Amino acid sequence: MNDMVAKKENDKIEHFSSSDIIISFYGAFLIAAAFLFKGNLLLISQKLDNLHLALILFVNLLILSVEIYYMGYSKVKNKKQRPFAQFLIKRITTTYLVSLIVSITLVLLYNIDHIIANGTYYNIAKIVICVSFPASIGATATDLFKKF
Repeated sequence: MNDMVAKKENDKIEHFSSSDIIISFYGAFLIAAAFLFKGNLLLISQKLDNLHLALILFVNLLILSVEIYYMGYSKVKNKKQRPFAQFLIKRITTTYLVSLIVSITLVLLYNIDHIIANGTYYNIAKIVICVSFPASIGATATDLFKKF
């Protein structure tokens, strides 16, 4: 009987907390660091125009929304008490801010802002946007690890 109660409590989605944010940083760092030097991400980022940067941002937010819905909101029992918009806005804002902070940190830490972007803010922003895509997916995917 106690196992049934414990299982039901484990299946319940908790409210977003500071520990979720800390875990998101770990996921974002892990994935962003892996993607930072893979392939031609840094070089391709410098060749992107404003339309492609906007498309990357849009697709990123779309994927995050779907990820947040299926990994989190689909498990919410009382959806009337916790509307999806409120659930999404808190998580997507926090997750994307975490991924931006991680991306900026990695770009500055490895001196990519000068080596690749020549110190210009526009070129640095291109790299940060491109690195934030995998970082944000890693930050959101950490919800999977909370079960284990």
